[in-house]
Amino acid sequence: MLATSGACAVQALAVGGRAFGLQFHAEVDAPTLADWLSDPATAEALVLRLGEDGPARFTAAAHGHMGELNRAARQLYANFIALL
Repeated sequence: MLATSGACAVQALAVGGRAFGLQFHAEVDAPTLADWLSDPATAEALVLRLGEDGPARFTAAAHGHMGELNRAARQLYANFIALL
């Protein structure tokens, strides 16, 4: 196991040195986030988990960290490629 969270026991894993799995989306950008949040089920899940203002708070937090997330995603993928 490479990563874990309170919501998911296995967020990332490796099998040997060349097989990796991610249980999250490192590739998220603003258009993808907007598309996901346009799904009523996603918005409802955020309300259930975070409260009535959950979708708005989640969106604001995601946009606030988007640059850092995108830099980390590029590094993650570069590291995967370097292993090949």
